[in-house]
Amino acid sequence: MSPRMAFLKPVAGIVAALCVLLAASADAGSELDRQRELFRQVYAEAERGRWDGVDALNTEDRERLQSYLLWPDLRAAWFRAAIKKADMDEIEAFLERYGTLKPARELRYRYALHLAEAGLLDRYLRIYRSYYQGLGVDRLDCIALHAEIEAGDGDRIVRRGRDLWLTGYSQADECDPVFDWMRDTKLLTDDDYRARFALAVDAREFTRARWLARSLDEASLAQANHWLQAGSGPERFVDTHGQRADNDVSRQQLAYAIERVTYRDPATALRLWERLENTYAFATQTRHETRRHIALWTARDNLPGAYELLTSLPLEAQDEEVMRWRARVSLRDMRWTDLLNDIAMMTAEERGSEQWRYWRAVALARNGNDEAARSVLEPLAAERSYYGFLAADELGADYAFGHDRLKADDAAIENLAQRSD
Repeated sequence: MSPRMAFLKPVAGIVAALCVLLAASADAGSELDRQRELFRQVYAEAERGRWDGVDALNTEDRERLQSYLLWPDLRAAWFRAAIKKADMDEIEAFLERYGTLKPARELRYRYALHLAEAGLLDRYLRIYRSYYQGLGVDRLDCIALHAEIEAGDGDRIVRRGRDLWLTGYSQADECDPVFDWMRDTKLLTDDDYRARFALAVDAREFTRARWLARSLDEASLAQANHWLQAGSGPERFVDTHGQRADNDVSRQQLAYAIERVTYRDPATALRLWERLENTYAFATQTRHETRRHIALWTARDNLPGAYELLTSLPLEAQDEEVMRWRARVSLRDMRWTDLLNDIAMMTAEERGSEQWRYWRAVALARNGNDEAARSVLEPLAAERSYYGFLAADELGADYAFGHDRLKADDAAIENLAQRSD
């Protein structure tokens, strides 16, 4: 064999191998394209609970679809849509095989609810105890408690049932059978109703509070109705305050009514509050919180007298939010000396922020203290940030973008230079 032929023989082998690889790659690409096409062809129907499209496929295409990566998505979509007619053993076998995948996890939740709706509580409990117990999903917990009641196993009902009961908000409908059972067996007492009534008031769920009050007494029902009136017609509620006694509940309701008025009309809220403040024995904290609330909303609405209201608050009511709004009002009105004082009264962390460093420098400059202003602006202008750029504008300096030139890789350049293509 000539040297030339000896050289060409391995080359031919390599070429042949490459041809085989390329052909295999092309076949794989073609196969994947076919799988995608089949999936698109049947998925929409499967989502609507129809499996006819899959059943109509020939054996080869069906096997091709079953080996596709998204086959579990397709099967789960059909199970979810057809859950009332699908074979339960098939669903559970699917969940066992693909249980860690997202489509299967979503299906499991829907399947658990279906079991409960169908009254198959023993099967529901098996799933619940394996996957949901201890997660704090109230809806599922209530179904499990109902299942245990039906099974005659009420050991956990008292503790967990009371935990589910004690919320100020409406509970899941699935909890109703549990609560009915607890009420019928005297496990829910008047104290439990009063505790939940108080939680509902704290959550401002006054309609819920009124529902609970119907199982208590007339005084609780009247209290719930007063809360509803304070929320729905706060001005009228305050105007008729003389009809109510000076007790803790009435004071809370009046303060809440003032809070509601403030959101719409801070000036009216202030006028109403000044009528009440010295008539009722409000706690000091309530007085401070109400005054603070009115002052902040007066500032937010850009109303006259905002700064005076903010600065007249007791020191214990002047938190960071109040100090921020004092500074904003001073800035809005371009009262530079007041702004400097407001910033000085902020916490070290707040006044050290770029925002207030910048505005302190501006206030210093507007008051004629250019040297002090520059000492603040120069380090700030070195920052690549919004206020850094504003500081640069004040100084007439270039922005500090802080970018670096890309360093040339001499070796890479030399390598490219040697290439002939």
